[in-house]
Amino acid sequence: MGDRFARSAAAEKMRRSALLQRDLVAGSDAMRARAEEYSPRFDLEDPGSYARRLALTFLFSGFKLAVEGLVGRVFRRPVVLGKDVPAEIAGTEPEKDGAGGSVGWWENLDLAGNAGDVVAQQLLTDGLVGPGLTHLLVDMQADGPESDRRPYWKVVAAESVLWWRSATVNGAEVPVEIGLDEPTTVHGDQGEEDTVARVRILYVGRFELYEQRKSDSAWALIAEGPMVTGSGEVWDEIPLRTYYLNRTGFMQAEPLRLPLAEKNLEHWQ
Repeated sequence: MGDRFARSAAAEKMRRSALLQRDLVAGSDAMRARAEEYSPRFDLEDPGSYARRLALTFLFSGFKLAVEGLVGRVFRRPVVLGKDVPAEIAGTEPEKDGAGGSVGWWENLDLAGNAGDVVAQQLLTDGLVGPGLTHLLVDMQADGPESDRRPYWKVVAAESVLWWRSATVNGAEVPVEIGLDEPTTVHGDQGEEDTVARVRILYVGRFELYEQRKSDSAWALIAEGPMVTGSGEVWDEIPLRTYYLNRTGFMQAEPLRLPLAEKNLEHWQ
């Protein structure tokens, strides 16, 4: 394995392939920030005129509206869970007299207040806006009393995956090592905020968390441990699933709606 804290060539290719789509969704300011690429200066245009032209150019969010429309059509009806979904996830219905019943993890699937329907919408949206794939990771709550901790599901954008290594297990290609880019905001003693670079490496059954020191840019191991299921058992696989919209290889894809994004760029120009 090369540099464990840098993107592989395949990951970098996918990141760049989705830049236009990400910027179109972010809006006019993001397009202006990459102005030399999206709206280069004319040969005889002076810097002042160029700056004024950019300031008076506003994005029509055609690509963003198209993505929202596609996602809305897919989820025009609520997601219905199957009867085989565990009660911890689905919850239980109250008795006829109103007694009993419980709220399952589905109602707060990501521990950020989002129900499973919303997480599913986020998953599809990210796949359409990103490089043709996205990931869903099952993680374990780290804070609070151990008895209250529970698994949660979160969408991991393709750009957050720095690299991966796979193997064939029971006839299927699966990831056995994954490097995740996880920049984190930390607070100082006076309440000041700072962003630190962190990389989490997932192995089968365990993880390592590294942080880049400000002093010398070196990477230091700050945490490690097992990856466990909701019942406390160690995972025998990496609990990450990749959802493909336009697959080109294992954990690789191309943007599904790039021609539409390029048409939106043409309108911007």
